[in-house]
Amino acid sequence: MEHYHTDQLLSLKKVLNNIFTLITPIAEKEIIPLTESINRITAREIISPINVPPFDNSAMDGYAIRFNDWHDAARLVVAGTALAGSAFRDPLPAKSCIRIMTGAPIPSGVDTVIMQENTRLVNNAISLFSQ
Repeated sequence: MEHYHTDQLLSLKKVLNNIFTLITPIAEKEIIPLTESINRITAREIISPINVPPFDNSAMDGYAIRFNDWHDAARLVVAGTALAGSAFRDPLPAKSCIRIMTGAPIPSGVDTVIMQENTRLVNNAISLFSQ
């Protein structure tokens, strides 16, 4: 393992000054068709006027639960599956969970998605653990 002495390090102010000395900001702007914009940067943020997708969705594969149903020894029965493009629409039974895939709509009554890597599935019920 290498050791460094802090007296050899540059201050943040000096590093930022060096960076800003070496770069040239882009000042020109032009309007071009979207089809010609590959490898280009925008002059300002582009913000969609609508929510895409128009619903809350899962950012990962895992299990959708009610946080209040979880505790250290909880085993939650898998009550169904929510796929991207195919929502789980039934009411979520108490002490249960929904298998959920990335992009799937978050089922009604659910407030937490647990990553599948933090679960163990045995006999159609999951146990939760943290790594």
